[in-house]
Amino acid sequence: MSDLQPGAIVLPDKTYDTDAIRNFTKLRKCWANIQAKTNRKQTLNFSPWVYRQRNLVERF
Repeated sequence: MSDLQPGAIVLPDKTYDTDAIRNFTKLRKCWANIQAKTNRKQTLNFSPWVYRQRNLVERF
């Protein structure tokens, strides 16, 4: 992740929903489109459509 360029979109699955990853991507001026874990209390920006598109990459 140290090679992230500004404007990149990070698309991990929800097991990577940590404040550390979100803060790291924010510092790099990237967008972390990570589905929130069920135990997260705050609401975060998330696009279900973009998240579904990562499936295409995984299958490729």
